[in-house]
Formats: sequence, structure tokens, C-alpha cells
Amino acid sequence: MTIETSLIIITRNRAALLAHCLENICEQTHLPSEVIIIDNNSSDSTALIVKNYTEKLPIKYFLEKKVGRAAARNRGLEVSSKDIIFFTDDDCLPAKDWIHRHLEHHRNHPTLAIGGPLKIYDPEEKHTYSKTIQFFFDDYINKGIFLAISKQTNRFNLFRFFFDSKNHNKMNITNHLFTANISYKRDFFKRYGNYNSDLITGEEHALHNHAFKNGAHPFLFDPKIEVLHTTWTSLKETFIRYFEYGYFDIVSTDLKLLTLIKKSLFTFSNCIKLNLNRSKLLPKEILYVTLLSLAIYSGNNYGYFSKKFKAFY
Repeated sequence: MTIETSLIIITRNRAALLAHCLENICEQTHLPSEVIIIDNNSSDSTALIVKNYTEKLPIKYFLEKKVGRAAARNRGLEVSSKDIIFFTDDDCLPAKDWIHRHLEHHRNHPTLAIGGPLKIYDPEEKHTYSKTIQFFFDDYINKGIFLAISKQTNRFNLFRFFFDSKNHNKMNITNHLFTANISYKRDFFKRYGNYNSDLITGEEHALHNHAFKNGAHPFLFDPKIEVLHTTWTSLKETFIRYFEYGYFDIVSTDLKLLTLIKKSLFTFSNCIKLNLNRSKLLPKEILYVTLLSLAIYSGNNYGYFSKKFKAFY
């Protein structure tokens, strides 16, 4: 039985990256039934790039003038029509069997959403911090966070994060997935609604948390379904992104002081663990790991206190 698929890609002023992404989609072992490009009010050559791929892919192009990832994703949901809905970003390169692997799980697993890890890569190999970000991202998020909240909905399990290493590379059920590497059954959005367009980032966390509060079954995380994600353009931008992750991770969840304390312990313990386990780290790499940890910690705390005193957004 053929399962029809909608692939939604949102983009804004990153025409060159979008071209690489679409070229990659052309090489998928299982092509999507429709590729929906949501141009989030770009001022570059995005429309021309999309036009160049209309003969290679079943593309539907839409302009969304309200700037914001959530608004763009919601527009994609509005115009999509297929049974399984995929999301990835314009700066991502899914593995060639990406769609095929997702669909195999959807055929055999009742969960409403499936995802996998992101792998940071530097296409030009010019950013000295790229390798550091990769092992930080792998350990903290791809292995750590997904494992720590697997089979749970509202809390971290620090023991699983630090000591349950035998499960780090196995499939787990979880309530946390990246929107750059995810597929949903359409029924998910019918049951739990769309993304909150008031959020700058963290919209997937907010929606997923809402879904679990209302009885959604945990998602499936498969560590073998990989998507490459480009390195951010500067260390400053990377720091800001991690600060945003920490901030919206707090404001999109239940506000509990214990949760903030556990997240702080989680972040700094992992920073120490990374630096101790990487005996060959250069001083600047140790600095990068510490800065990224500090960014998440600062975002968590700023999110908690700003929400506590009604000063967020």
C-alpha cells in the first residue's frame, strides 16, 4: 500500500542553502508526493531557485509574509494534503533513505510522530568551532536529552542521561523531536492543533508538550535516521541559538523551580563530563563547550524568571 507524503520546507533568504537541500531531496530513494516550499517573505533569489526544481520535484510554492518559523510551518500545514507530513529545514540535508525509513516506522508503529538526530556539518570546513559543536550536540541532545526524557512526558531522568549508555544508540520513545527531522501522521494536528505563531523558536516543544498533556502517545526516536544541519555562521549566532533553546524550553513548559534546578544541574554536569572525557580538547574547544553550556543555562534561567514575573515575550 502506497503512503502519500507531504514534505514541508520553510525558507527565508537562504537561496543557496535551499538549492542544496532540494538537490538532496531529488536523491531520496522514496520521493515525496508533494514538496511544499513556504517562502517566509524572502528578498533574495529563493523564488528562482524553487522554479529551477519544479521539473525535478512535485513542488508547490507559497509566499508567507508573516515572518516566523511557526507561521511558516502552519501555512505549510494549511496547504498540504497528504497522509504523512514531513518537515525539514532549508539548511538541512536528510540521508538518502530518510523518507523511506520514516515510512517504514509509520507502517509498523502506532505513534503519531517519528524523528531522529541532527548532525552538525560545515560544508566549507571553515569554522573552527564546528567539530566542538558536533560532539556537544551529539552528547547533550542526540544522546542525552532524548534518552533522559524517553518514556516520560514531564521530567528529566538524570540517571538515564549519565549512566544508561547502553541505550544511547537504540530506538527510544520520547516526547522531544526536532522539526528539522520529523514526520507526523496528519491526525496529530487534527487532534492537537498547530504551532504557536507567537513563539520565536521552541514552537515544536510547546506543541508537543500540549499534545502530551492531552493524552498523546510518546513519539519514536530512531538514532539511525540522520539529517545533516549546517553550522551556524558564527560562534555568536550559535550562542544566541542555544540561549533561545534554553529560553523557550522553559517558557513552553510547566513552570516549576525544581525543573529549572534539574535543567541547570543537567547542563553543567554535562559540560564537566564533556571536558573530562575529551582529553585532547584544545583550550579554545573547552571554551566553546563551556560557552554553549552557559548559553543554555542562561536561557533557562531568563525564561524561568521572565515568565515568573510575567515579563516574557
